[in-house]
Order: sequence, then structure tokens, then C-alpha cells
Amino acid sequence: MTRPHALAVSLMTGAATIAGVVALSRTVALGEQASSPDEARIEQRATALDRAEAAIARLDASVPPDVVAAPAPTPAEQPPAVTVRVADRAIPVVEHDDDDESEHVSEDHHEWDD
Repeated sequence: MTRPHALAVSLMTGAATIAGVVALSRTVALGEQASSPDEARIEQRATALDRAEAAIARLDASVPPDVVAAPAPTPAEQPPAVTVRVADRAIPVVEHDDDDESEHVSEDHHEWDD
């Protein structure tokens, strides 16, 4: 590598390193600026979740017992299993001629018939 090429590569590497350090410092600064969660807002959301949980508990208690415990289906009620069979594809027959070294798929026509 010639001197001008080596200089150009080292300058580009240095510029990339400086850009990386600047980006890292900005990312760290963003993390420092992030505020801690507002305690009043957390308490408000917790209260709303408690109300929703109480409403779900009331609805669960109002469901009749026969709907909650549905019986499992018996084996006689289940549909019978279906078996699907796929036919095998036909395998081509290959002829080997004693006087010819090549292989031919079974045909009525040979090269020497032309």
C-alpha cells in the first residue's frame, strides 16, 4: 500500500472513531436526562388496575356454576379420526443395453432405429 493510500485509510478510521465517540456520549447524555417515573401517575394507574380487578372478580362471582364447570367431551362425542393415504408415484424403468454404455429410459424407440 502506498503512503497516500495508508494516510487516507488512517484518516477515515480516525474520523469513524471520533464519530463513534460522539454518538456514544450523546446516548449516555440521553440516559442521564431521562426522568424517574412520576409517583402520582403510578399510584393513579395502580388504583385503576385495582378497580378493574375488582370488577372482574364481581363478574366471575356472578357467573352461574353450571357455566363455569362445563363437562369434558366423552370419546364417543369426538369425531372419528380420518386416515389419508397418498399413492406412490410410478418409478421409471431403466434399461441397460449390453452393447451400449449409456442408459435409456424404457421407450419403444432406440437411437439405431432412425
